[in-house]
Amino acid sequence: MSDINRLCFYATMDKFSSRSNANKWLENELKEEAKLLGIGFDLINLCVDELENIYNYNAPEELKKFYFVGSITLAKACHLLLGCYSLTMDGLSQEAGALFRPLLEVYELLIYFRDDPGRIQEALSGNLPKAGEIAKKISGKFKDLREYLNDHSSHFSYKVDSFSHLIDFTNAQINAYPTHSMSTFRSNLFTINIFQAILIGEVFHWLDFAQNENNKLLDLMESFIQSSKDIFKEET
Repeated sequence: MSDINRLCFYATMDKFSSRSNANKWLENELKEEAKLLGIGFDLINLCVDELENIYNYNAPEELKKFYFVGSITLAKACHLLLGCYSLTMDGLSQEAGALFRPLLEVYELLIYFRDDPGRIQEALSGNLPKAGEIAKKISGKFKDLREYLNDHSSHFSYKVDSFSHLIDFTNAQINAYPTHSMSTFRSNLFTINIFQAILIGEVFHWLDFAQNENNKLLDLMESFIQSSKDIFKEET
């Protein structure tokens, strides 16, 4: 076989088989999970709109910047979580951890600002404390997870947790292209869903702070959190 024929042979290998499998599962066995995740992202988008509306129309002058920063912070969290979802579909859940770490930090910013709206000025002047200091000030609960992601996802190491996903232990070979099973994929979707619920739960506090009376949105948020528990009950 000539060199060019060898290259043509390897070019036929499906680099995106994990995404193809994920799409099939989401259309069939994981149809309910797919629908729920779609609703979750749409709901976060509605929450961004609601915070922006408060900023534009309802917030007193001294709180306008507070809700402006809140809306863009939540929007950034949504972008990062969508990125995690996309990488998970490609079987790159370990690599998605590199996005999950800043997602944790953005979420903790929402708490940091909500605890003291005056901290918004730190953001606008570019003088925010480091992520670790913010976590301490809000008594953040993700220190161990952040350190794990730092060791095994944000940075590469030769610890087993960092490279085990690169090895097919059944066939005793190293894989350059990602693979995943439906059970592993569903478990990773559960993680995505959990964080959707965490973000939406934080928005409850922001709306309560504004004495927001959008009962329809609040009902949707509560319904989503309950549906999440029902659909992913096997994972909890």
